[in-house]
This record gives sequence, C-alpha cells and structure tokens, in this order.
Amino acid sequence: MIKASIIGASGYTGGDLLRLLLMHPEVEVNKVTSERNAGNHVTKLNPNLRKFTDLKFTSVKDIGNDMDVVFLCVPHKTAQDYVKQFYDSGIKVIDLSADYRLRKIMKNIILNINILNYLVKQFMGCLSCIKMK
Repeated sequence: MIKASIIGASGYTGGDLLRLLLMHPEVEVNKVTSERNAGNHVTKLNPNLRKFTDLKFTSVKDIGNDMDVVFLCVPHKTAQDYVKQFYDSGIKVIDLSADYRLRKIMKNIILNINILNYLVKQFMGCLSCIKMK
C-alpha cells in the first residue's frame, strides 16, 4: 500500500486528485493540507467524498514524514517552498503546479507541433490538386 499525502488538497486540482487517490485500491491517503481549512473535515469542501473518507485538513507544519509520496497542488511559485523539505527526507515528490515544468522541452514540442501542422497543410493542399477518378 502506498502512503500518499496532498499539499493543497482544498483547491480544484487537490480535491480532484484526492477523489482519484481515494478510489485507488493500492493507495492510502494519510494527510491532506489546507492552511485556511485546517481542522475541518475534507467533506466540508468535497461533499461527494462523504462515503469515502473521514480525513481532516491539517497544516503543512503538521504533516510529518510518514508517507511514501507527496503531491503538491499549490499555487504557482509555491511548490518550491516544499520540494527540498520532502525530497531530502527521501519522500517522492510529484508537483502538479507549474513550478518545475521543463520550458525548453515544451518549446521544442510546440515548435515540432507547428512544423507538423505546416507539413499536414502542405500535404492536404497537394492532395486537393490531384483529380480523383
């Protein structure tokens, strides 16, 4: 069983991830955080999870290290504050924010998509010139 925690579980991404992880047969969600909702039941914000969990939101300060993986579902430029802390403890970190996206790779992918799009248009243009029998 994989022990998982979610930092920023009260937002849209964190809430949906929580729903998915609660349904997974090999994952145990042991901590979920929300600074504004610490102490409240998760179901207060996510009533659709009423039958699946009795977890309460905690503060990040109280999360501890009793987990195999931590998901970061925090606003832009905030994940950087947490990654080192968990990574240095040997916990796998999965960041769902934009902080650690690979800009160079994304630029190359976008460039390749634009080139592919151009080639497809050229090919389709050539096909329209050929009379079909």
